[in-house]
Amino acid sequence: MNAFRSALANEVSQARASLLRARERHDEAAMTDAVERLHDLDEISARVRDGLTLVTAPD
Repeated sequence: MNAFRSALANEVSQARASLLRARERHDEAAMTDAVERLHDLDEISARVRDGLTLVTAPD
């Protein structure tokens, strides 16, 4: 699971960097893409947290 978290954190970092670069260039399309990617990654993260809660919850 640590490898997944590390990969997810790396993806988030890359998306944030993309957003910052797009913002510097005033590239609206690239900013939109980066924000959408961040939202997707946030949704993935939430689903993983929810799944872990279900799996690790006491009976």
